[in-house]
This record gives sequence, C-alpha cells and structure tokens, in this order.
Amino acid sequence: MSKKVFVDTNIFLRFLVGDNEDQYKRCKQFFEKVKNREIEAATSPLVIFEIIWVLHSYYELSKEELVERVIALLELPGLEIPQKDKFLEALILWQEIKADFNDVFNYVWCKNNMVEKVVSYDKHFDKFPKIQRVEP
Repeated sequence: MSKKVFVDTNIFLRFLVGDNEDQYKRCKQFFEKVKNREIEAATSPLVIFEIIWVLHSYYELSKEELVERVIALLELPGLEIPQKDKFLEALILWQEIKADFNDVFNYVWCKNNMVEKVVSYDKHFDKFPKIQRVEP
C-alpha cells in the first residue's frame, strides 16, 4: 500500500488564505512535513484549477498575488503535481494576457503538444501567438 497522500483543494485554501486560524496552523504543519519529505504528497491538475478559480473569483485576489501564492505551492518540494511545468508557464503568461486562466492553460497545452489550431468560439484564443482559432 502506498504511503502517498492526496491533498484536496480545501487544505491548500486554508493554508493560502488563513481565514481559520486553527486550520491554517494545522495545514502549515502538514506542508512543513511535505517540504521536509516526511510526507509524500500529491494532488491533481483539477485541484490546482480549483485553487486558482476560488482565489480569483471568491477571494478576489489580484492576479499578481494569486500567481505568487500558487507558484509557491507548485514549487513546494515533496508535492507531486502532474503538468506542473505547464501550470508554471500558464500562470506567468496569464499575468500578461487578459483571458481566463483555463484558456491560457489550454493554449500552453496546445503549444507544448504542437497543436496549431483550436476549434472554439472563444475569441481569447485570437490573442495567442502561433495558434489559429477556427470555428466549426
């Protein structure tokens, strides 16, 4: 049986926002153990999307503050996150382009997978270089 644990969205949010002092302290202790590799932890890309969405829409953090906090999570030693490099690239680009984060992430995914056309009605894709948006 694996010793790896899955970390859910609310654990990250309690740590990042600190709106519940007791939960914040417990989450901070947990992440210290992850950082020191006392705990092997992993999370999914969906959790990262949820964190970004909640911090941006509910807590109304600025892009700069949100990006700083999420990049710190992505770079946490001992935390396994699939597609971490794509999230880092998308977060940096997201600060420069007025578009939804999911569109920026999908652009980065396309670029990294040599996809040159996107079928979409979403005109945000027109802002990205080296990709052509087409409608069905």
